[in-house]
Amino acid sequence: DSDSLFICLTETHLNESDLSAELHIENYTLFGSDCKNRKCGGVAIYVKDGLGSCEEITFSNDYCECLIVKIEKLKAIIITVYRPPKCENVQFENALEILQTYMSNINQSEFKIFLCGDFNFPFIRWLNNDQTAAPGSYIINKGCTKAVTNQATRLLKLADEYFLTQIIDKPTRNQNILDLVFVNSLEYLKNIEINKTVLSDHNVIEICLDSDILKRNTENVISLKNMTFRQLNFFSAEIIWADIHKSLSNLNWKQLMDQANNVEEAKIFQMSNLYEKLLNCNK
Repeated sequence: DSDSLFICLTETHLNESDLSAELHIENYTLFGSDCKNRKCGGVAIYVKDGLGSCEEITFSNDYCECLIVKIEKLKAIIITVYRPPKCENVQFENALEILQTYMSNINQSEFKIFLCGDFNFPFIRWLNNDQTAAPGSYIINKGCTKAVTNQATRLLKLADEYFLTQIIDKPTRNQNILDLVFVNSLEYLKNIEINKTVLSDHNVIEICLDSDILKRNTENVISLKNMTFRQLNFFSAEIIWADIHKSLSNLNWKQLMDQANNVEEAKIFQMSNLYEKLLNCNK
């Protein structure tokens, strides 16, 4: 689709012998991380020309691949990961360590972050369609090995640490959700479609981004690095802080904590801390 800003692919099965002309898509720049010593695996990202894209990190240990591309004009960081089904802890941990080191060294408030990939964790039940659950909530079902469960838990812990929300809630291969997309803001998302394709046994995930919000946010980038909490109150004069104060004060925090699962628990603590800061600002 010529309107796609970027395209993320997993299990590309590419290597150095593949000709660049065969992989070329007009008006797009290709970035890739290939699996050198195996015939499967590999990830790639196509970015539309003119957006100021550059490769930040490419990683492969011949089991897992990770590719990070920055798109300057969108103020976006695109991360694509492939984790095969039969993957040892140390192999996946290698990729996550690369990812965590990168994430800890960027100013996340300045970038839209998209972490996507084929992670092969079918035992995670995502609760995005549950109206009583917070976005990105999940349950880890029993039935898989402890090692694989630990790998999934490690990924989810990393996502929580950097405030990333998983947005895919429909099967991406047969009846399983294997392909995941984590984002650090739901504001830019307009629509998500998951469709079958003859080109793969995985479904295609298409995410429509709100162009008006993208344009507004890229034209008026504000650095949060050295700002105090009080200064953050004034991003918008339309915010009615009295209503926010009232809404938060009416919440039954004890009841929420008693009912929360592990994922929601951290978010509730964050909300509680926010509430206390709001109270202090109004004193």
